[in-house]
Amino acid sequence: PLTGREGWIPPPRLPARIAHLVQRQNLAKVIEKYAQQYGVDQDLVWAVIRQESGFNSLAVSPKGAMGLMQLMPGTAAMLGVADAFDVEQNIAGGIKYLERCLSQFNRDVCLALAAYNAGPNNVVKYQGCPPFAETRQYVASVLKAYTGESIREGLKLMGLSPVMDEAGPAPEIPSGL
Repeated sequence: PLTGREGWIPPPRLPARIAHLVQRQNLAKVIEKYAQQYGVDQDLVWAVIRQESGFNSLAVSPKGAMGLMQLMPGTAAMLGVADAFDVEQNIAGGIKYLERCLSQFNRDVCLALAAYNAGPNNVVKYQGCPPFAETRQYVASVLKAYTGESIREGLKLMGLSPVMDEAGPAPEIPSGL
């Protein structure tokens, strides 16, 4: 006999690798949507998320920054983000903030990243990247990921395409591995 709702069958659990790919697919769609809306390079967004949270949507920093793009509570509120742990709200707010930083510093990616990490007032105060070791390491790390091989390309090489299209080809596996 069935228990609970008559005829209800629990959804199948996805294997961890498949569940991870589904999450990446959804993440890619959200990043694409808001990167296009705010005119920010998607690869820069991927690099920021990688550095900020390591793709952990529940990440909380020791200073209280939250979610994928590590929004501080005050910044999240200023950007209209009600739930910083909601993936779409966090990405929308983070990209909006990144675009504001890019606009404020004449599209200078280094200064925009420094502003994203240490706050725009510190970039203005120090007339450039602030002398904070954390900020300098942050900018260098994000730039390395951004200007190096695309994170999405790196995922493809590992057989983990961020967008799995039913009609698309199977991921290529590099030879010699």
